Amino acid sequence: ILRHASGRSFREFVYGARARVAFLGGSGPGDNTANLEMILKDRKNFSNLLGYTSWGHMIYTRRMATLEQAYAFLARLRRDIKPKAKTELFELQQIARSHGAEYKLDYFDLNYWRERLVEKRFSLKEEYL
Repeated sequence: ILRHASGRSFREFVYGARARVAFLGGSGPGDNTANLEMILKDRKNFSNLLGYTSWGHMIYTRRMATLEQAYAFLARLRRDIKPKAKTELFELQQIARSHGAEYKLDYFDLNYWRERLVEKRFSLKEEYL
């Protein structure tokens, strides 16, 4: 939906609704806050019983890495990828402006404008596939 919805407010609504699938902010019959808190508590207790500081430490140790190694890897990845990501975001902003969008792109806009960039760059639409 986010790739094809031309209405920005609709994209924002869909993105927000998707982000709140498991958490409704403490209201409504679909609110899973209590379940999520119970899972987090049980994970912490389980990992502590096995001698680990946290669930994350236990999981990463079982996967032959420490939590610190995983964070270091992510930091290197972020550092190395950030220049390319900025370039790609600039391209998306340019394609949006060329279509009359005079706003700063937000998360919910990216898929839509990425699809427009693919259409322009490769003359390719998804329905052709």
